[in-house]
Amino acid sequence: MGPIVGAISALAMIFVIFLLNQGSITNNIKYAYLFNFRFTSVLEEQIGDLPRFSPIIVYVLSFLRHHPLLSVSFIIGIFAWLRYAKAGWRTPDPHIWGGGGILLGCIVSSFFEAVYCEQYLTPILLCMALFVPFAYSEMVAGPKTIRLVRHLYVIIAFCILAVRLDGVADEFKLTPYNARGNTPTTNKIIGEVTMAPTGLNILNEYDDILGIIPRNETVVAPWPFHPLFRRDLTFQIFDDRPSLAGAFKENDPMKRTFAPETFNNALERNPPGLIVLQDMDGFYPPGWHQVATDFLMRHEDIYEKYATKLYQGYIRKDLLD
Repeated sequence: MGPIVGAISALAMIFVIFLLNQGSITNNIKYAYLFNFRFTSVLEEQIGDLPRFSPIIVYVLSFLRHHPLLSVSFIIGIFAWLRYAKAGWRTPDPHIWGGGGILLGCIVSSFFEAVYCEQYLTPILLCMALFVPFAYSEMVAGPKTIRLVRHLYVIIAFCILAVRLDGVADEFKLTPYNARGNTPTTNKIIGEVTMAPTGLNILNEYDDILGIIPRNETVVAPWPFHPLFRRDLTFQIFDDRPSLAGAFKENDPMKRTFAPETFNNALERNPPGLIVLQDMDGFYPPGWHQVATDFLMRHEDIYEKYATKLYQGYIRKDLLD
């Protein structure tokens, strides 16, 4: 009963969050899940068969198979928590309720998501790690024994890390590539490409831009040149290729948000504080790059070119006074 109550509490919290933010959880499911099926079918019609990703449980099991200490720790921890929950299900307990919600999230994510990216895999592994402390409190008796087992576990973990240190050092060489920096490592692996600047440099650029663009201003800048803490003019900051718009029905209001006319009307109604044309062809909906270029030509009297070491943009002149 306790785990069930915890799962229901977690779902109730989600509904409350959507309600307080005046959002629709049904629309979220509609656009986050059903939309992906439609978009996949559209892509298959235009560019042929697409690679199919397995449910994320496949990647979780693969990870655990290569990390036996983690696997054993997770299994013992979850088993110990289930014993704890079974013994105390009659009384309200945040450990039982919270654990029930976490376990439900792990199960649902593992079987209903089909993406191999680390941002989907890592939360499941971290959530399973939250059960490990129950292994000490439920499976081991006596404070001295608990301390002994805890120290033994730390020693084993340290030995595993020490053995893997050389491999980690090799992986660290790929950090510039994983950070999408245009570095020699990147060029060696995938050739000469234009990628996002390294983290430290782009954060410095953001800091400079944030000092110029007030908080109440909007910006038009594709990834990775969007300065993060300023609102986007249209909230349409990314599009795939050929276009996500193809997955929406003609009468769906969301489809109109991809139209060049929508973008042009937003620009004319509220000229943004910053416009960056670079990479707009690759990350904004089709036709938006030309709309922004034409807008700047019509309003060159109110914008001034602003160049940094990493990119070139246009800032409204009144913000530079």
